[in-house]
Amino acid sequence: MVTLLVSSSAVIHRAGVRWEAPPFQWCKLNVDGACDPVTGRASCGGAIRADLGQWLIGFSRQLGMCSSLEAELWGIFEGLLCAWSIRITSLILESDCKEALQMIDRARHSTRRSSIVEHILRLLHRDWVVLLEFVPREGNVVANYMAKRACGDGLIYHRFVLPPDGIRSLLQSDGG
Repeated sequence: MVTLLVSSSAVIHRAGVRWEAPPFQWCKLNVDGACDPVTGRASCGGAIRADLGQWLIGFSRQLGMCSSLEAELWGIFEGLLCAWSIRITSLILESDCKEALQMIDRARHSTRRSSIVEHILRLLHRDWVVLLEFVPREGNVVANYMAKRACGDGLIYHRFVLPPDGIRSLLQSDGG
């Protein structure tokens, strides 16, 4: 089952917006994509945390040349793969890209879809509950860090069983 919660109204960005823990026995996946406007090189990243904010797994991936929207979609795809691989059954996926979430929602009712969106839909139709939600950028700082990390670490793809050192202060400020 998949439920998409994307508001069509404008989001008001305000100081103090931060990550919120998921409900009891749920996990939360935050994803982000990054695209360097000078080089056009893109990356994606994300992190999965449990209901008390504890780190479960994170990822960073270099993507090569693509748009920022494509990088966001790759982040959603890679994050869902991570969540499935560690056997999560109840997941809230948060992205700060409303356009990517709306694209996935529209594709559920269409036969014309991009390859990456098709792969995302196949993952969503597995035996689990996934809620897709929009989150303001201020509530997605850990995922943003993980996406940008891929550009500088020299690895094409990396999964983090433990949080990388540079992210610990962000996790603490989030309350995770």
